[in-house]
Amino acid sequence: MQGLLRATLLLATLGVCAPALDAQPAPPDTAQLRQALAGVLGDDFEIVRAELHAGLRERSGTFWLAHLRPRRAGDYVFRYTYAYIDRFRSERPLYTHVEHTAAIRIGEAGCLRRAGRDACLGDVVIVPVVAGDAVGPFAGHVFELTRRGPGQDLVSTQVEERVDPRSTAAAPHLRFLGTQLDELPHRRLGMTIEAYAVFEAAEPGALTLTLSPGGREVPVVVVERGAPVTVLLRNEQVRSYHATERFASHTGNQYLTDVLLLQPGDRISLPFLQRTVRGRDFTAEERGAFRGAVPEITVQPFHVQVEERFNGWIAPHLPVPRGSP
Repeated sequence: MQGLLRATLLLATLGVCAPALDAQPAPPDTAQLRQALAGVLGDDFEIVRAELHAGLRERSGTFWLAHLRPRRAGDYVFRYTYAYIDRFRSERPLYTHVEHTAAIRIGEAGCLRRAGRDACLGDVVIVPVVAGDAVGPFAGHVFELTRRGPGQDLVSTQVEERVDPRSTAAAPHLRFLGTQLDELPHRRLGMTIEAYAVFEAAEPGALTLTLSPGGREVPVVVVERGAPVTVLLRNEQVRSYHATERFASHTGNQYLTDVLLLQPGDRISLPFLQRTVRGRDFTAEERGAFRGAVPEITVQPFHVQVEERFNGWIAPHLPVPRGSP
């Protein structure tokens, strides 16, 4: 009799829980998000489009991706706050709100994106907004946009160990200039030396570059200077806080991709060789061997691993020019 009773209770419990397991979380109110964001953009940005993304390997949650086109150049601070739902401590949550803050630096049309500018006039910036988690949406989003001034481009001071603009498999889109060494002394005796291959963007095109040893694949797109592109906002600061108990924590997010988006004249340094010694310094012979190291450069047709990092957010919007390998 007891066994029958247990079985009946188990079946009843499973019957109650089964629909909850199968239920899909409610989608975020994207119309409300769009209206709230549009209300603070003014004459500085316009919303070109928006889309929902979820289930990233890099980071869980549901994101509302706002594609913004700048209308004037300047340095901006973009901030939004939402009401956080603590799924595990609902009666006494650690946090009640989460605030995200990001700098967006917009240059004039045709600006140097790798010299202190995130985007130029004519470009589109994808701004990720946390809209929910695996259980359901978050609400109460409040947006804020502040313009701090016109901004100023940075000047690149990159120095190569040697210059050797030879033709490689990456030509004509990339010129191999040579190698650069970084030496990192350890707090205790020891040192790490890393060798970088230095390239300069030349003709427009798209390719996937592989450097050996190391075997790292790097998707590269070179566009004409002044050609509009879509870029992903890369960094933000996050503050989680409790509205009444004066408790807060601070962290940061990075929305990084594998794709390098370049203009002719841009220079990049890609690591291909590293070695560490402990308890001593490198000998002169070891340093000489590193200085003479040259990577094996191979090229494949352009491709992006969309399941890695945040590549899937930017891949559909990449301007892959004709004539790419």
